[in-house]
Amino acid sequence: MEEVVPYSKLGAYIPQTSPLLMVDRLSLDPETGKAAGVKAVSMNEPYFQGHFPDNPIMPGVLQVSAISQVGSALLMRMKQADLSEYMPVIRSLRNMKFRTPVTPGDFMVVQAEQDDAQEELFHAKVEVNGTTACQGDLELSLQPRTELQYVSRGVEYASPTMASFEDQDQQKDINSIMQAIPHRYPFLLIDRILHMDQENNRIVGLKNVTGGEPLFQGTPEPTLPPFIQCEIAAQAGCAFALTQEQNDKKLVYFMSISEAHFYHPVVPGDQLQVDMKISARGRYGRADGNLSVGSQNTSSVSMKFAIIDQEQ
Repeated sequence: MEEVVPYSKLGAYIPQTSPLLMVDRLSLDPETGKAAGVKAVSMNEPYFQGHFPDNPIMPGVLQVSAISQVGSALLMRMKQADLSEYMPVIRSLRNMKFRTPVTPGDFMVVQAEQDDAQEELFHAKVEVNGTTACQGDLELSLQPRTELQYVSRGVEYASPTMASFEDQDQQKDINSIMQAIPHRYPFLLIDRILHMDQENNRIVGLKNVTGGEPLFQGTPEPTLPPFIQCEIAAQAGCAFALTQEQNDKKLVYFMSISEAHFYHPVVPGDQLQVDMKISARGRYGRADGNLSVGSQNTSSVSMKFAIIDQEQ
């Protein structure tokens, strides 16, 4: 039997809250393994001031957030799980494609359907005005809260520094990064570039994770959401592409997350290093890499992008 969940009751199924809650209303049908949610996209939402100034576009990873929240709610309902005991966790993303930009005034319809063979695999999409804006697959699991270890590192561990790399002239501070990419607060997620190897198409960026960031206001536990880790990787790739002389006055549009896997939580106090390898031919390219804290690999991501003129 279909169950309609209004905004005031979403907390029974979805652990995230504002500003990371990307669903306004839910419809759950555990008998068919299907769910739908809606999101009314408004200019009043804080991420638009940083993505992007003078050209507000909803970040693709927040569409992924909406997809994961609808899928998580369906899994919680089908398992009759309680959020006080279990936490829905994103394990992987596959073939997540961004087809149409979402802007203020759009009305998102988010659909998720459980795979017939794998109960933790969900096929999902976002539609705006009958057009697919985003679609792909994600793997979710329910983890007992007692088994989740959010703090696995002490106050001392190996952290990346500029001194770790020899090419000091290729390193960039936050002012240089902001000259290269259009992202701004509260959606600028690279603090420093530690290493840029033009010859081998490699960039190493740094993100300092602190509990004072606005996004942690919407997380049920103080962890960096997996979809935000994808955005950090994307911004590092964007910084590499837009510092190339031939890409002056151009923009990078990320077309898809081909694959992403998430292994360990990232928590406040961590220094997250993102190491990306960029390959491009003409207007199109690919970025592959790993994110890590000290010697611990936290996630891996592979994505595709297009380099376009600003007028487009």
